[in-house]
This record gives sequence, C-alpha cells and structure tokens, in this order.
Amino acid sequence: MSSDEARSMQFPDSTPESAGHAWPTVLLAVGRSDEQNPAVKLGTAVARDRGARVRVVHATERQVYGRGSFDLESPEEARQLVESVLCEVRREGVEASGHVVRTLVGHVPEAILSEAADVGADEIVVGAKRHGGLFRRGTAERLLRRSWVPVLVAPRQSERSGRAVLKEEPSRRLRPSA
Repeated sequence: MSSDEARSMQFPDSTPESAGHAWPTVLLAVGRSDEQNPAVKLGTAVARDRGARVRVVHATERQVYGRGSFDLESPEEARQLVESVLCEVRREGVEASGHVVRTLVGHVPEAILSEAADVGADEIVVGAKRHGGLFRRGTAERLLRRSWVPVLVAPRQSERSGRAVLKEEPSRRLRPSA
C-alpha cells in the first residue's frame, strides 16, 4: 500500500483518562449500509455487559483501474459514519473511539483484522449483510474464517418473521505474532 492508502482518520476516546487503562476491547466494524444498526446495538450491548470499551472501525474502499484509482466513498462520508456510530455508542454510556481505514476493494476483512490486532481486540462485532455476486463471500463470513478472536455476527431482521438469531463461532486461528 502506498502512503496515500495507509492514511487513516482517528477519533479519540470519549474520556481522556482512558489512555492508561487496559480494558477489554470490542471492535465494532461498520459499513456504509443502513443494515449496520443491529451490529451497533449488539456491539454496544456486548461492551456494556463485559465492561469493555468499543473501537469503531470503518474500512473505506479504493478501486484501482489502470493507472488511476478512486475512492468508493468520500472521506467526509466515512468520517460522518464513524462519528454517528460513536455518538450512538457513547449515548449508551460506553467508552468508544473510532478509526477510518482505507483499503483496496475486496480487502475489507484484512483491514478489520489488522485493526483488531493493532488495538488488541478481544472480540469483533460485524453485521450480516447479503453480498453481491454468485461466488463472492461476505465480509462477515470471511472474518469468521480468518479471525483469531471471536466474531459476533449481528443478524439481519428477517422480513417474514421479524426475528433474528445470534451466532457466535469460536476462533480457530492463532493470534499473529508481533
């Protein structure tokens, strides 16, 4: 990745005294879709129940085409999304910080796992979303296969029943060495 792609936006912790604490961390991965709300609610509830802090991460994708490239969303859109989620989490009384990372199209799970390693996340919460393409796996499924920490997938609401089922799969991966 070039230095241009390695740039990211940081959103500080909600309380200044939090820097010295080694609290458990729930990494809440959010996307552009409006289906993220169940993930935000689940991540906030899990953090509150476990006395953890939340780290919100949003991976904004960049498409490379020939000699050029373009972002699939503006930095302002990405920043507003993270700030909106941070407000929602903090409104529930949970300490939270946020981060926007840039990655190439198709590399969102790797960006999320990199952030999880950087912050020492104890769990990852992500929303379930239908993915496009016949052979393309969704971000949640790819995280479940590759993560060394537990991944909680917040389900979509079923249009027919209105019910949701929560799945948690244990990690089968080893934490990468530093």
